[in-house]
Amino acid sequence: MHVVGGVLPSLGWGILTAVQITTAFCKAAAIAHQIALERAKYLDEHFATKKVTIGPLHGLPISLKDQFHVKGVDTTMGYVGWIGSNLGIADPSQAHQVKSHITTDLLSLGADCKTSPPQPPCGGSSGGEGALLTLGGSSLGVATNISGSVCNPAAFNSVFGLKPTPEHLSYRDAANTNPGQNTYRSAVGFLHLAHGAAAGPALDPLCSALAPGSGHRAHPLPPACRGRTDGIMRPHPPIHRGLKMVAEAVKQAGHVVDWTPPAHSRAVAIHLDLTGEPLLQPKAVLRPPSSLLEYQAATLEGLAYEFEYSDYWNSTANEDAENNTGQVVDAVIMPVAPHAAVIPGKFYHTAINVLNYSSTVIPVTKADMHLDAGSGSGLSSSYEPLSPIGKLNWDANDAEKYYGGLVGVQAVARKFEEEKVLAIAGIVAAALRAYDGGRG
Repeated sequence: MHVVGGVLPSLGWGILTAVQITTAFCKAAAIAHQIALERAKYLDEHFATKKVTIGPLHGLPISLKDQFHVKGVDTTMGYVGWIGSNLGIADPSQAHQVKSHITTDLLSLGADCKTSPPQPPCGGSSGGEGALLTLGGSSLGVATNISGSVCNPAAFNSVFGLKPTPEHLSYRDAANTNPGQNTYRSAVGFLHLAHGAAAGPALDPLCSALAPGSGHRAHPLPPACRGRTDGIMRPHPPIHRGLKMVAEAVKQAGHVVDWTPPAHSRAVAIHLDLTGEPLLQPKAVLRPPSSLLEYQAATLEGLAYEFEYSDYWNSTANEDAENNTGQVVDAVIMPVAPHAAVIPGKFYHTAINVLNYSSTVIPVTKADMHLDAGSGSGLSSSYEPLSPIGKLNWDANDAEKYYGGLVGVQAVARKFEEEKVLAIAGIVAAALRAYDGGRG
């Protein structure tokens, strides 16, 4: 596992063979398996002696992204320089002695925790979790998300994913590459859809509590987004077809409303101007750090956008006045990404995470070059891209390369509405199962 930084040069120079490198990865995985089995033996012994389980997650294999500390195990986040240590632990004497709070919580509930590497083969820094889950190697993956590292791996691996509001779940004693960055904060989330077994404010003073009862207001017929474009780019045909399937399935079960929020192009500009991050181009380009005043100005611009978006969301209650409910939109269904997989250097778009909203990824279908061709995609051959970045995305559309790629959408609700968005995801998934047309 720890030859990651030198894999390609070693292969190219003939220093190592593919078999040797693969064997190294397999041995590292075997070590993780041994740790998991030791924990499982302990759980079996506990039950045999006391005839009671430790908790509701007794014996359930749960994998942790390599940001969460487990005693006796490296935490490297894929950085070779942190081998033999714990990334984010300032005191070297504490290496291998620290447990993240979410690790402690899961173990106290009886979970059988193990780690997996965070390298992003499947959509983001939580891609290792996504791949492990889709292969059936874990029942639940604990991951993190800033710009899509929970949502993208979930969508690209056809598993459910929950991206909570930042600080809803505890980040205490977990590693982070940029812990001082608090404008668009990293959030702890899950792959394979489970929620509730995690540290709360009692253990982490930075962790916000959910308002009592706010998880029980999900309408049985959630609204969905009708437009299927954000004014920047149209998604590739498989994503467009997946959105159409969801919209029609939800409409078949209930109703669909129009959604015309503040321009998402502003969110993209705010997010990327603040971080200076390129949109996953083949080579990262670093720029000098922003001054404090520049950082604050970008933060204020982001807050202004949040207020404007919130005001628009509140205004949707007026559109429902004819039904005498005055209910605001519960959630919006939108793409996770404009394509069905990641081709290196061709991931051009992300926006919604600038709002720090809660979201759940729902698997829908697969890319199919036959179903997605011509009129089946819902897009005409004369389609003109909406923007320069939209053209880059559209030109990257290759039906053969994306064939079989997995299509997921996300239901997005407002801050601290995780229970609501989980309920809505269940409703949408049920509507898709009952949907009688267009399945691929």
